Parts: sequence; C-alpha cells; structure tokens
Amino acid sequence: MTDITELAQRMKAAAEKATPGEWWADEVKNEGCYGSGDDCVEGFTSYAIYGSDGQTLFDSLNSDAACICEEYDGEGHVAWDETAQRNAEFIALANPANILALVEALEKAQQRIAELESRTVKLPAERFCPAEYAGSQLWSETEVWNKAITACADALRAAGIKVEAE
Repeated sequence: MTDITELAQRMKAAAEKATPGEWWADEVKNEGCYGSGDDCVEGFTSYAIYGSDGQTLFDSLNSDAACICEEYDGEGHVAWDETAQRNAEFIALANPANILALVEALEKAQQRIAELESRTVKLPAERFCPAEYAGSQLWSETEVWNKAITACADALRAAGIKVEAE
C-alpha cells in the first residue's frame, strides 16, 4: 500500500513544477490518413490538452494511447480517437491547480485527525451506590450510568482518543 503522505508530497512537488493554471482538453481535426488500400481514409479527430495560455501541452496524435474508432453514418465515414479523448479529459482534470487543491484538503484533514487524536476527552465519573440500595431504582440507574460511561470510554480509546474521568 502506498503511503498517502509520501504520495501527496510527490504529487504536490510535481504540480508545483508543472505548467500552472487550469488545463482543458479539446478535439483536433486532422487531415492525415490512416488505413491502407481501399480502407485508407483521410481526416480524423485526435485530442489535445491545452494550458491556460492556450499552448498545447499534449496531443494524442502520435500517442500509443490512441485508439482510432470508425463508423459510417448517413454523411459518410467518421473516425475518432475515443481512448485518447478519455485520457485527455482525465489528464486535463488532473491539472496542477486541482492536484494542489486535493493535497491541501488532504493535509488539512490529516491535521484535523491529528488534533482530534491528541485531545483528551473527560467523561463524567462513575457513580457509587451503597450496597444497602442493591435492587432499588437508584441501584439500577447507577448501574446503567456506569455501563454507559465505560462503553463511551472504550469506544474513544479504540479510536485512539485519550480518556480521563472527572
């Protein structure tokens, strides 16, 4: 299993070095041809990822991740790159700004968990009921009270939270 803290730090460092801003994916109309012989077709759609400044960061045109799909419709032959489209949309969403936001949220959540785990919860003390009240209503209420306090303390300790009695 991957250490989430180490992974978050590596992702943060990489995101800080990457092209800043949001990224977006869009289709690119290509005039090239694919196939051979009677199956040779010109023109297809690939996908590219652009930075916030409009510069192309990646293009699936010459990628092994590309998988050209074809179909014939009423207007003729259509080809597109479905695999590259899904990959481009994912990569664009995994842009530096979003990775940094996720890492920041993770770091805040980890801090909150650490704060909660470092706290000590004070529970009310157990009650004492003299033996002469055994079997009485007071005895029963005291017994229920003490069982509830013990159950709470056990649950808090199991969660890693320190428990003290008042």
